[in-house]
Amino acid sequence: MRRPAPFALARIRRGTLALILAVLVFPGPVSASDETDPPLHDVEESQVRSFSTGTRFFDDGTLTGSFYYFQRKRMRVNNQDNRWHNNLDHATAGMGAEFSSGFIADTVGVDGGAVSANDLWSSKRPFHELAFFPARDPWSINWDAQNVENGISLHKALVKLRHGETWWGKAGYFQPTGPGVLGTNWSVYPGTYRGAETGFSHKGFSMAAAWADQYKAPWYRDTYHFRRDDGSHVAWLWSLGARYVFDGDTSLAGTTVELAYGESEKFLKNGHFKIKNQRPVGDGDLTFGYQLYAMDDSDTGGANDNFGGTATQHFLFGRYETGPWTLRAEYTYTLAPQHDDANKGYFAYRLISAYGGSQGALEPDWNTRSDWNHDRESAAFVNVSRKFSLFGHAGFEAGLTYSHGWDGKARGYATHLNERAWAADITYTVPDGPLKGATIKAHYMEYRNGTGLDDWQGFKNAFQDERDFKLLITVPFSF
Repeated sequence: MRRPAPFALARIRRGTLALILAVLVFPGPVSASDETDPPLHDVEESQVRSFSTGTRFFDDGTLTGSFYYFQRKRMRVNNQDNRWHNNLDHATAGMGAEFSSGFIADTVGVDGGAVSANDLWSSKRPFHELAFFPARDPWSINWDAQNVENGISLHKALVKLRHGETWWGKAGYFQPTGPGVLGTNWSVYPGTYRGAETGFSHKGFSMAAAWADQYKAPWYRDTYHFRRDDGSHVAWLWSLGARYVFDGDTSLAGTTVELAYGESEKFLKNGHFKIKNQRPVGDGDLTFGYQLYAMDDSDTGGANDNFGGTATQHFLFGRYETGPWTLRAEYTYTLAPQHDDANKGYFAYRLISAYGGSQGALEPDWNTRSDWNHDRESAAFVNVSRKFSLFGHAGFEAGLTYSHGWDGKARGYATHLNERAWAADITYTVPDGPLKGATIKAHYMEYRNGTGLDDWQGFKNAFQDERDFKLLITVPFSF
């Protein structure tokens, strides 16, 4: 059988994508023939039946998920020839599903979930975060590999417990949900810890504790043990956090305060303080606050010495929503002290330092490529977005973003990091009909690094100029 010519494949890709876009953006009414289908209002009430097993485990259960299509083209400047080169170029499709049971005796239930990923085409660079890396874990990657792994991965499998409205717990493969220092990496679906979490809540107060001995980022198929930078085994990590929400009967109504702390065995220590307030201002709602993140390590001068002292990141933020408009303004200042070449020189809030080794509950997320987190770097972010209708269809939203970081410092380099990026987003969410909730999101970003240094040179978390286009289509389902 002859393979289609490249231009034919391109036409197939464009045609398929155009059809998906047309169906989502202009879903059109679904109609039935009046001559063959009986009118629904003629059905007697006695004929209407609802399926029930009589068991809350099944009857209160839900099955939810989504189909997704993700396309990306990212280009990066090469300093050797000063030209743009493909860095990522792929299209990936898949689906995910999660089952959440009801509670037997109002006490015990189970949750489970899996996600699939398949590259439809690729520039043969397999290290993108929507499929599975061709590696067992973050410490055994062959960066010369050419082919991505397609397949299915279990991302949730747990037993859940509860006692009334005050206590809950879960054990197995889980995502943290209570206050604490643990977070997960995301692709379309989240990363996964192996361990347990338990929490307590009463009125405005809640607290949670978590323990884990394995993790997987969503671009790996199986969980793996934790390791330090020198490759030695980390047996466990833990987290403890508390949150209080002030109610409407106090002068601090609308204020939320959170404290959390956690450690990995003989390696890293994380802690944070978060405070925010939400209140009506004029015709809209204003949310503003401050967060302090801190990290330290258990080593001094060795291979696992991430910082030359305590590292911190300060985060100030404000968000104002009025009518169809949303305005955001945010600022970070980072200290990641360095006294030798083993130090990172940047702030990555997680209890295992390797990329994909774990993830922390860090909230700044600007979607402008850089993490804006080098030692002594100040960074600012502004975004404006607006909801609107187009061609008679509601559900559209567009936004513009600008980020700028300055004064970042790398040990042994006189130059300071000066980086900036702008991005444009447009999103359409189907507001009703059989495809209600389906979403198309297009994102374009341009990033500039003013140092002139090669990727990762001096500044260990910085790369050269980039252009990035992403298209994500999701179609949810539920039963």
